[in-house]
Amino acid sequence: MAYNLQPLITVLEGILDPDQPRWIVDENNPHLQSLLEKATSLQQLLDKSSLTKLDTQIREVAHQAEDIIESHMVDHMLSESDCVIFTFSTPDLQQVILDLDSLMEQAEKLVDMEDNKMLPEVDSAMEQLKLVEMEDKKMPSISSSSSRVLWWWELMQI
Repeated sequence: MAYNLQPLITVLEGILDPDQPRWIVDENNPHLQSLLEKATSLQQLLDKSSLTKLDTQIREVAHQAEDIIESHMVDHMLSESDCVIFTFSTPDLQQVILDLDSLMEQAEKLVDMEDNKMLPEVDSAMEQLKLVEMEDKKMPSISSSSSRVLWWWELMQI
């Protein structure tokens, strides 16, 4: 998933970098900063999980945002204006921000479901570990290393 949002994040960081001389973003227009924050948050959430259900939607929203930014940059360069302030006041960009909000909510729900789904499996593995430890105490003839190998094997099957 990381590859879907990283180009957008990179472009936004470049535009918002105060040390770059080409683009000066209007201080009164927080759309780009908001978009960067939302894309970064979603990226961090996706990095922590293995969600694939939202892949297509995330790719579409990221490409849509990149297209909007690129078209405004090209329009600004072609206008040959002396104005160096780069302003976004477009409903399209606001829609992309809303779409990212929606995707973030969906991703958070999916991650919560994924965590809840795994809890019984973790509980089961812990129960198996306790049983193996109890068996180790009861049967000293079985080496503890072989019981640990058995437990790891069972754990890997979950």
